Amino acid sequence: MGLSGYGLVICLVASLLVPISMNGCVPSGGPKTELIVFTSMSLKKPMTEIAKCYEVDKPDVKVKVSCAGSSSLAAQIVAGAPADVFVSASVWDVNALIEKGLIDKGTQRILTGNWLVLVSSIDNPAGLTGFKDLATEKVKRIALGNPKLAASGAYAGEVLTYYGIKDRIADKLVYYDQIAQVTDAVSRKEADAGIIFYTDYIASKDQLSLILEAPESSHSPVRYPVAVVTRSLHPAEAGRFIESLYSEKYKAILAANGFRLSTGVEK
Repeated sequence: MGLSGYGLVICLVASLLVPISMNGCVPSGGPKTELIVFTSMSLKKPMTEIAKCYEVDKPDVKVKVSCAGSSSLAAQIVAGAPADVFVSASVWDVNALIEKGLIDKGTQRILTGNWLVLVSSIDNPAGLTGFKDLATEKVKRIALGNPKLAASGAYAGEVLTYYGIKDRIADKLVYYDQIAQVTDAVSRKEADAGIIFYTDYIASKDQLSLILEAPESSHSPVRYPVAVVTRSLHPAEAGRFIESLYSEKYKAILAANGFRLSTGVEK
């Protein structure tokens, strides 16, 4: 036998009350603000973790982290790719975007820092002790990031120039578009050595041997500027996200991944 008219009314009323929570509040169900963060590949791990924490702190915001080489990301911004925040491993790329009016200069700040190290495979088969060893016969291939796409490659070029060996070893240099390819080439002994960011060494510490830290005077300071992209659809939220990066909680995440403004490596 079917429901009576009275019983049907009760069921309909009950179904309408289902979305109401115990405290009488109705979930908003509104769309979240999507914040697109362009970040240097070297910051992928900590920035992904920070994004997840931010979403917990701000449930109405969805943070989408897009990672690539800094120069590659800058080129995407120039081409009109949607982005709200840019975290670069190079002040050069940010300054170039400021000149084009694509970065809000007033929002630019230095977030953290990094530095360059010379690495080999875990057993250091060539017996490397320093950068000048790269010019010796025992080294045949040297892996670097593509300076047109990855900031570490540009800084590495400065280090080689500092030691006066860049031109002498030009035929040994093998450039890769992604730093993961550099670390893989070295760890698999496809290259005898590589020059990478310290934090990239930390991420592959079980596969690489740290030979030497590049002197501070050998390259431009590695600084990570962060700023709001001029074409951001959510500039206010982008500004709040940047401000949050300086909280003790998020600074601790960066430090745990080896990022800091002062040098001094931990092998």
